Amino acid sequence: MVAALTEPEWYVVTLIAGMVLGVVAVKFLLPRLGEAVGRFFYSSGEKVGKIETDEAAAMLARGDFEGAIRVFERRLQSDPPDMMAIKEIARIRSEHLLRPEEALRELDAHLMRYGWSDDDRAFLRFRKVDVMLKAMDDVQQARVELESIMEAFPSSRHAANARHRLHELKMSN
Repeated sequence: MVAALTEPEWYVVTLIAGMVLGVVAVKFLLPRLGEAVGRFFYSSGEKVGKIETDEAAAMLARGDFEGAIRVFERRLQSDPPDMMAIKEIARIRSEHLLRPEEALRELDAHLMRYGWSDDDRAFLRFRKVDVMLKAMDDVQQARVELESIMEAFPSSRHAANARHRLHELKMSN
């Protein structure tokens, strides 16, 4: 036979049960409710698949630089004028593999391959300047490239950017 709880014991049992339910609610229910509300107001509902750049970033973090280049080259096969992939391949070759000459050849090859817009051509040429300065410390060749950019894109923002970079080079020497 179970003895009936007295009034003070009943309050203690109710208090303990309420605290356990409160902890469960705070620990499990509120985060899920917050996620649901946030997803409702801020999510597009679009399903996100595996992104190749995530795979390349993971390979870079592991030090698998050649593997990351292969991922970006695979991306270039499906989208040949992908500026980000071209830039990343050149950056990995110059900064991580310490082969800046290959990076410059890669950028030159892509410059010759497509009918790039002025913005894209200037972008690739400025990446060449970055490789020349950062990886090769070849200030003279970088100056030549910057002057060539100014000639190729006169009276444009690209010429102004090249002029600014030349000025920075003069100030640093």
